Amino acid sequence: MTFDYKFSAKKSLGQNYLKDPNIIRKIIASAFIQPEDTVLEVGPGPGALTHGLINSPAHQIMAIEKDGQFIPHWQSIMMNSKKFQIHHGDGLKIKLESLSKSPLKIVANLPYNVGTQLIINWLEELPLVKSMTLMLQKEVVSRIVSPPGSKDYGRLSILIQWLCTTEKLFDVPPTAFKPEPKVTSSIIRIVPRPTPLWPATKSVLEKVTALAFQQRRKMIKKSLQGLFPETEKVLERLGIDPTARPEILSIEDFCKIARAVGDN
Repeated sequence: MTFDYKFSAKKSLGQNYLKDPNIIRKIIASAFIQPEDTVLEVGPGPGALTHGLINSPAHQIMAIEKDGQFIPHWQSIMMNSKKFQIHHGDGLKIKLESLSKSPLKIVANLPYNVGTQLIINWLEELPLVKSMTLMLQKEVVSRIVSPPGSKDYGRLSILIQWLCTTEKLFDVPPTAFKPEPKVTSSIIRIVPRPTPLWPATKSVLEKVTALAFQQRRKMIKKSLQGLFPETEKVLERLGIDPTARPEILSIEDFCKIARAVGDN
């Protein structure tokens, strides 16, 4: 299929249109779409990925598009396809619960400037997420999948891995897009866990990790000073080295700290 790229890409919306049909096929295959699935795409743009999704076995395809230049195009597609729905709006503001009462498979080439925030928002509605197969900047994917001790390990790694399994699938070169971005992209699959890895209150874990990684070269006892009395003694009681840097601590360690904060 030939796609219409007469639409102008808006830098303010982080738009880079995917055009490589082989990459599109690989993304759709990676999502393991079944006949009973409802698929959500955010930012379909001119629709190279969208048309592939419409031709997949999915029961229904929904798309959220913020850019008004595309809406007439997608409304005409919707009139000719019973399985496709377009929603004109901001993906950052639209709740999944307003779209579906059953879990969605999210498959999308996310705009670079809002991709991370979209994932963070979806973590708040995980019961409505079956899986996410997403294209993001390579650096962002590295941060999400990184283990403790690596340079990219941080708050994003902890919060997402605590709630989901993560797997980097493959890289996508700039030549797969129009216009070509200045960075390499990667495909990641994120699947919600039945339960979080370890017990913790999400809001407290978010607070603890935010403090810990504000200055990642600080010792953890310094970063978390003020969270509870006698920080060093509490960390020792939890079996955590107070002089360790935050990137060395495991997700389990941060959950232990979050529970200790919650007990105070």
